[in-house]
Amino acid sequence: MQKSTLVLLACALISGNLAALGRTADGAGGISASVFDVYPGGSIQEAINLAQSGDTIFVHAGTYYENIVVNKVVSLIGENSSTTTVYSPVIGGPGVSKVAIEIVADGAVIQGFTVRFPQGGNNNWGIHAGSISNVTIAENIVVGCTNGIYLVNFSENNVIRGNIIVNSSSVGLYLDTSGGNEIYENTVENNAWYGVNIQGSLQTRGNKFYHNNFVRNKVLQVLVWDPNNVVSDLWDDGYPSGGNYWSDGSHSDAQGDGLADTPRGIPADNPDRYPLMSPFSYWKNPVVGDLNRDMRVDIKDLMIPAASYGSYPGDSNWNSFADVNKDSKVDVRDIALIAARYGQTYP
Repeated sequence: MQKSTLVLLACALISGNLAALGRTADGAGGISASVFDVYPGGSIQEAINLAQSGDTIFVHAGTYYENIVVNKVVSLIGENSSTTTVYSPVIGGPGVSKVAIEIVADGAVIQGFTVRFPQGGNNNWGIHAGSISNVTIAENIVVGCTNGIYLVNFSENNVIRGNIIVNSSSVGLYLDTSGGNEIYENTVENNAWYGVNIQGSLQTRGNKFYHNNFVRNKVLQVLVWDPNNVVSDLWDDGYPSGGNYWSDGSHSDAQGDGLADTPRGIPADNPDRYPLMSPFSYWKNPVVGDLNRDMRVDIKDLMIPAASYGSYPGDSNWNSFADVNKDSKVDVRDIALIAARYGQTYP
């Protein structure tokens, strides 16, 4: 460990933060440079300031009233996204923006936090990243901001995974002049303007969106400012992995593969080719009998094995999705499994 870091750590401990900020022992009587623990009453920013490249900062459950700048290659990990909160103590206003978590270092990881602001104000950014790459933003709950997660200024090759972005007063996920990012398994819901806002002309290319839930965003689920220049964005993971769930989409699936029969135009010439029939968490693990994965067992499910009844693999009318019990034939046993749950619905 560098001498300057040791001095800073000693000052933090002397100032009374020993219970709030510490480092794990390395098992050999020394101090490991790999992990900081931050407890309620301590400062996440202070831990970042003391950390070195490659360190992990583990933040224990609690509410931390601070604005954070991640300016080193660290993994900032919350104990649980439901109980570990970064709460900005100030709000933005006209011409003045405030950011709860600002990322300015390539390769950082931000995972496991609730991020929020006090009510009121505007220009409040939940997680903001500019000119960065190889950053992972995962499994956070970003709630009640002006804009939830914002990538800007050639932020490329980043991963945005498993976040819940809700109740923004403007946009849930904002991509501005940023391309080549992988965005999957997020829920973007009930944002006042757009679920996703994409702009930036030629630089915003090659983003890949799949297995996300776009739910009840008020004006548009997705706004593409310049559709002629973002045609290289991808909106699905191919077949049969599928695309995204759209709460306002077409939910008809005659084949029973859980993918809607009608593509979703993002613009129309660059669609989500394989929209999911239900939110991803249910879609990947549906109940037996719900063949089309629309969260209800009904006549539509029964029609799928009926269309291939009596078939075997290799037959012209064979449909592997209709073989509910996976015995390589479609018969009364498959229909019985569906009938046993007929009429059931799932919230």
